[in-house]
Amino acid sequence: MNAPKTPQLCMSKARLRANVIAGACLALLLAAAAARAQAQTFTLLHGFAGAPNDGAIPAAGLVADATGNHYGTTAFGGLTNCGALGEVGCGTLFKLDSSGGETVLHKFAGADGAFPAAGLLMDSAGNLYGTTVNGGSAGFCGNFGCGIVFKLSPSGIFTLLYAFSGGSDGGNPTAGLISDTAGNLYGTTGFGGNFGIGVVFKLDPTNHETVLHTFNGADGAEPSAPLIMDSAGNLYGTTFRGGASDSGTIFKVNSSTGAFTVLHSFTGSTEGGHLGAGLLMDAGGNLYSTTESGGTGGAGTVFKLDPVSDALTVLHSFTGSGDGGNVPLEGIPEAGLIMDAPGNLYGTTFRGGTGSLGIVFKLDSVTSNETVLHNFTGGSDGSGPLAPLLLDAAGNLYGTASSLMTSGLGAVFKLSVQTPQQATQAVINSVNTLFFAGVLNGGQDNSLVTQLQHAITMMNAGKNAGAIGNLQSFISEVNDLLSSGVLLPSQAAPLINAAQTVIARLS
Repeated sequence: MNAPKTPQLCMSKARLRANVIAGACLALLLAAAAARAQAQTFTLLHGFAGAPNDGAIPAAGLVADATGNHYGTTAFGGLTNCGALGEVGCGTLFKLDSSGGETVLHKFAGADGAFPAAGLLMDSAGNLYGTTVNGGSAGFCGNFGCGIVFKLSPSGIFTLLYAFSGGSDGGNPTAGLISDTAGNLYGTTGFGGNFGIGVVFKLDPTNHETVLHTFNGADGAEPSAPLIMDSAGNLYGTTFRGGASDSGTIFKVNSSTGAFTVLHSFTGSTEGGHLGAGLLMDAGGNLYSTTESGGTGGAGTVFKLDPVSDALTVLHSFTGSGDGGNVPLEGIPEAGLIMDAPGNLYGTTFRGGTGSLGIVFKLDSVTSNETVLHNFTGGSDGSGPLAPLLLDAAGNLYGTASSLMTSGLGAVFKLSVQTPQQATQAVINSVNTLFFAGVLNGGQDNSLVTQLQHAITMMNAGKNAGAIGNLQSFISEVNDLLSSGVLLPSQAAPLINAAQTVIARLS
């Protein structure tokens, strides 16, 4: 039996510490860019401070309770007795209230688990369940053990439910858990099993583990992401490696019998490869996810799979530049998707964007049109988002930025997409700022603001065509001011960009 590999997560942090453009041409360039930018409000809910009092490097997404509190994990931070990695800490569980106030619910110490890379599962009673990559003191893995499954009660009582040995039972789980109505927990481990490359497991309410499937390489290897379950009790998941081209697979396993089927084996070429994200299933049974490599742009893909016919459709190939991009990160879950009621997909990329530090994106699952909602800067907003987003009833998105491999210790954020009226008011504010700075005179300011105010009036009356006309007139006036030298390209560009974005949403 092969010894389990050291997960990449536990190693990564240890290695860390003009020309003036003519007005007409500028308008065309900005119109194209506007299709990939949408007005929104980014709010930093919490910036992690690290050990010993706070967590660091959140690699997973969030769960929310009915009162608007959010819960999550950090892979590092907290207690600093995980000496194999210096002072980075063993990881934490945290809670953020609706105003962003943080409570550290648990600091891992090694024997009770270390380095949680997965998000949490919350049951109807408010209990939280999760996994850690290492810790638990069982087996022969480094860093205190081969990982655990745990439970945290609403009153703060921590229970170690199962410690992996790294043998046939699996080891080093990076994926979160799901449950069925009987209270059984299901998950994957990236390593361990009879071939050392992972298992699918079931943990019953008495904490007895059953291995439903052991990966052998041909059917997949190193599953990193959480499972999903259909109404018939079938489990679906992804693997980072293995399959015909060693680029990963999508699989199905019966939760009762363990009957296993490879639904798709990735080639690693134009369709992508290396799946670190879990799956999303729509009402028709189609599966959606992302890859970390491949695609025509070489930086991963967003895809749709019909699991019956094995017909795979690439919805978007990331280029690694302005539209985002992923990089293969072995042993770290990455880039899951969520879907809203109209069928739009939302996700994150670890790299790419204007600063090459990751993005939040929206993708129309029918037209494949991508909109970049946020470009991470590496400042207080963090960088390198790894986790799927959380969408609330009001349409707000919540997520985490890991700051893995860059400065900073990670962040929790909220992204609120502005209404067209709010976005237009923001343009009015920008125009007035140019007036107060002496760039525009009173007549120029008044003319531009009047067009925008008329656009808002049209929107409020439900007359989008009229609003678009006012916005187009505004853009024409801005281009005239650019051509005459009143505005610099750097001053005109944001105004035109924002107006074109509103037009795209009203069209």
